[in-house]
Amino acid sequence: MLNDAHILTQLKAELQPDELSAALKRLRVVPEVWRALHDAEFLTFVMGHPDEISWLPGEIADSCLMYKQDLAPDEEGATPGNESAGLSGLFDLASEAHALANEINLDL
Repeated sequence: MLNDAHILTQLKAELQPDELSAALKRLRVVPEVWRALHDAEFLTFVMGHPDEISWLPGEIADSCLMYKQDLAPDEEGATPGNESAGLSGLFDLASEAHALANEINLDL
């Protein structure tokens, strides 16, 4: 698990000061996203996809779904056992949001 200082160092290296300020404000609104970024492998994954996430909490949650797919073993129903609690919480949040969006789409 990474600490806040490590995450900030990574973000400072990637973002301009005004982008950093805006990104931090957005990321802190969704605690599950901030906690998930403490997972070193997930942070590396997110940092590798800056255009897709735009440092928006919802986009990072979506990337969590992609990340978990990349980690999942070939066996159906199996999940990786070494994920952090923050990453697991964000995955659950993203899954619920997608399920709700699908329900809304069906009602339209």
